[in-house]
Amino acid sequence: NDILASSRSVSEGVPTTQAVCLLAAQNNIEMPICETINAVLYKGMDPREAVRGLMSRRLKDED
Repeated sequence: NDILASSRSVSEGVPTTQAVCLLAAQNNIEMPICETINAVLYKGMDPREAVRGLMSRRLKDED
């Protein structure tokens, strides 16, 4: 809510993040970026820790 209230630009991704993560989980689709953004927005994850976690993931080919 703070993001939406303080931003003058369009932030449509904020309210849809939870829905995307839910759909991904229901369909067994791994979406680490979306899951991490959701954790920052709604679960109190520190953004610096979020970036470190994403950057430390093993590289792999996309399906």
